[in-house]
Amino acid sequence: MAKSKKTKIHKKIDGQLLQLNKKFSDLKMKQKDKITGWVYEEYRKYVTEYDKVPDLLADEQIVEVVIDNYVSFYKSIVDQDRASVVICNLKHEIIYMNPAAVTSCAKRGGDKLIGRSLLDCHNPESRDKIQRVVDWFAADKSHNFVYTFHNEKLNKDVYMVALRDEGKLIGYYEKHEYRNVETMKQYDLW
Repeated sequence: MAKSKKTKIHKKIDGQLLQLNKKFSDLKMKQKDKITGWVYEEYRKYVTEYDKVPDLLADEQIVEVVIDNYVSFYKSIVDQDRASVVICNLKHEIIYMNPAAVTSCAKRGGDKLIGRSLLDCHNPESRDKIQRVVDWFAADKSHNFVYTFHNEKLNKDVYMVALRDEGKLIGYYEKHEYRNVETMKQYDLW
C-alpha cells in the first residue's frame, strides 16, 4: 500500500522553519523519550508551583516550553560553529544566520540581511550558479551537497547543502569550512 502524502504545515519561528503538524508517532524513540521527559518536567513544575492540574492555556504554554527546548538544541549546534552558516528558503530569502555569519557579513549589514535575498549579496554570474544548484537539488533527493568556492586568502571552502523535510526540498544553506590547522591545544580547559 502506498504511503499517502500529507500536507506539511510550516511556520517561521525565530528565523527557523518548523513543521507544525508532525505527529509524535513520526519521531524516533530517543526523540520521544526526551520530549516525554521534558513534558513531564514542565507538568511537574506547574503542579508544584500552582498546586493544581494545568488547564488548556497552561497546557499550551507547557508545549511551547517543550518545543523551545527541542529547537534550542539544534539551534545551539549551528550557533556554536565558528564557521559561517547562512540558511535560505527556496525563494533565496535568508531566514537564519549563525553568529559567525553575522560577524563575517557585518560590512554588508550583518543580521539585517535576515529576510533579504541571498542573491542580492552576489554578482549575476554567482546568482545563476546558485539557482542552478537549487534546481539540481530539486531534481533528485539524492542531490544534497555541492562544493562552490575556495577562498584562498581565508583558506576556506564554501558549499551549498540541501535542506529537506522527509525528502522534500525546503531550502539550502551555505556551509563554510576553514582548512587551517587547529591552533587550540587539545582539551585545553584551563
